[in-house]
Amino acid sequence: MMKRSPPTLFSFDRPDLIGDPLEKARLLRRAWQQGALGGEVMPEDAHPVLELDSDVLWHYFTLGMALNYQRNSYDLWRSATRAFVSHEEVFRPTDVADMKADELRNILVSSLVSLQPKKHFQSWQRICVTLSERYEGSIRNVFVACHFDILQLSELIQGRERKLFPNLGGTKIFNYWVHVMEVYCQIEWKHREAITIAPDTHVIQSSVRLGLIPVDVVGTPLAAQMAADAGRGFLKDQIFSLLTCIPRFGSGVGL
Repeated sequence: MMKRSPPTLFSFDRPDLIGDPLEKARLLRRAWQQGALGGEVMPEDAHPVLELDSDVLWHYFTLGMALNYQRNSYDLWRSATRAFVSHEEVFRPTDVADMKADELRNILVSSLVSLQPKKHFQSWQRICVTLSERYEGSIRNVFVACHFDILQLSELIQGRERKLFPNLGGTKIFNYWVHVMEVYCQIEWKHREAITIAPDTHVIQSSVRLGLIPVDVVGTPLAAQMAADAGRGFLKDQIFSLLTCIPRFGSGVGL
């Protein structure tokens, strides 16, 4: 985990943030690196200590990410680690595929990994069965089949086999999942520039503050798409992307 100084007050209204949007982005990134924006501890930092290229760590982040929606991420990953310590077998797809449904459900619910006993359990089980039946029980084989290429992986997870990988195919979760796999498992993706951020409320508001989209589109159906298009065009040919605020492999390079 990267160590940063305690957060200090940061204002979007600083005089040096008036002007070129790209320079604003550089200044914001430097502010984050210096700890002025907080975020020195990420939810995923709660992961168990394992070899970075171990299948079980890859499954930990894959299965946990499939349940990472409409909930507190810090609580999720702390719960996932508690479950791993007491029941590591639920992070092994072949073991889960052979496990009785009630046993799996009880483990996930009692450890608070599953907050929705039916839906969360089914998602976890479906992914494990898919990996067991189609990919010899390993998410690594999915990545190998896609040549560790983000574009090919997207076609598979968000397209052809979307129903076999519940929730991982969602725009927000998919992009954050592959980013987490890069940062915490040191996976080197091809076409990593294709990783993006789903334009939720925070991204839309930041796009307004950066001057990328007009304020009058906020709250309209156009806002999300305009923010996404603006972000891609804004950072085209730049040496950092929408996701380099959390640098590759946990080490940052200042711009």
